[in-house]
Amino acid sequence: ILDEDGDPVPQAQVACYRSIGSGAIKRTQNSSVKEVDDEANFTFTNLKPGRYYLMAWDSAPPRRERQAGKNADESLSPSYYPSGADEKAATPIHISAGSEVRNIEIRLRKVRVVRIRGKVANPGDGQPSGVHLNHKDSTHFDPTSRTARIRDGAFEFNAVEPGSYIVETDPNLGDWDQKTGELRTSTATLFARRAIEVGLRDIDDLTLELKPATEVTGKIHMDGKVSKGLLVSLESSSVYLRRRSEAEPAEDGSFRIGPLPPVEWKVIVSGLPEGAYVKSIRYGGQDVRAGIDLTAAGAGAGILEITLVPKAATITGIVRDQKGDPVTRAIVRACTNDGISQVAVTRSDGSFEIKNLAPGDFQVFCGEEDVLGDPAFRKLFEKQIPKVTVKEGSHERVDITLITKEAIEAAEVK
Repeated sequence: ILDEDGDPVPQAQVACYRSIGSGAIKRTQNSSVKEVDDEANFTFTNLKPGRYYLMAWDSAPPRRERQAGKNADESLSPSYYPSGADEKAATPIHISAGSEVRNIEIRLRKVRVVRIRGKVANPGDGQPSGVHLNHKDSTHFDPTSRTARIRDGAFEFNAVEPGSYIVETDPNLGDWDQKTGELRTSTATLFARRAIEVGLRDIDDLTLELKPATEVTGKIHMDGKVSKGLLVSLESSSVYLRRRSEAEPAEDGSFRIGPLPPVEWKVIVSGLPEGAYVKSIRYGGQDVRAGIDLTAAGAGAGILEITLVPKAATITGIVRDQKGDPVTRAIVRACTNDGISQVAVTRSDGSFEIKNLAPGDFQVFCGEEDVLGDPAFRKLFEKQIPKVTVKEGSHERVDITLITKEAIEAAEVK
């Protein structure tokens, strides 16, 4: 790992990982982070075949190189091999079985950086203990995301590169159990989230307005009593929400989930009764299959209503590989264009059965890398992915061919 002048960066760290997929469906696999040695050398071993990315950053405290008349410092910025500012500018490294790639050099870019100082307004019981800073377009692996502790209502980030960021308080409260030594966490009852633009001047007056957490009440509508095992879950894209919020409805279908930070949540209904499907998901009278936005004004005042009806459709079939042999224990998905999907796992003979499907058009597929949920990325394989139309109570059959890891990687390169 070198700086712009070609000198070693002895306090650098480097991440080696695979990035599969597209957009928000990116998946990071086989990731590993290492510190360089005294001469800034690094080695990764025992890598599975595939396409890898390298990202490096200086873990030393930011260098104070403020120039006269300028309002910004300079610092070494995290860089992707060979010296890219983001993954789009990175050169992937292809590893085949038994191969070695040597003499890799990553040059860290020197960039202008600023300081961010802020405070948390409306403190109270249940307030968070930290603030997170992340790139706005970060959808997956980002080892350089940072956390600052809140002390006396204030927080500070140093050496921040210009760009678009999300600043949000930690939605979890944590403390150490003195007896067991384990970290206990619970959900904060106050939360703040804000998008900011960072330029070439320090930000000294950033205010995060804490808002109370929200509770969502809801109702399952279906014929008869609600069966045991039915579960309503709310899932956030935030990596800091450490567990899914969920509730098991009572016999009359009522449920309550919370407290919830005021962010966007995806509604997931699992454990459906045999033969039933989700006809609609509405909140405050609006269709929310795409998700509930609890940041909006008046959020928390509506009722989450989920309607289940009988006569669900079923799709069956067999998954085979390129040689025609059945594929066992593979994940098969039936997806609509708007991303709603049901999954099944193939049996020992390669057969599968996907149940509880709503009437409509589905694409049915199986890939060695489970990243084809993104419609834009799936479009690259539309000739290999069969389309199936199901009606209420219908049973359809389709045989599909496994999409290989190599094909997925090749499509992403294009």
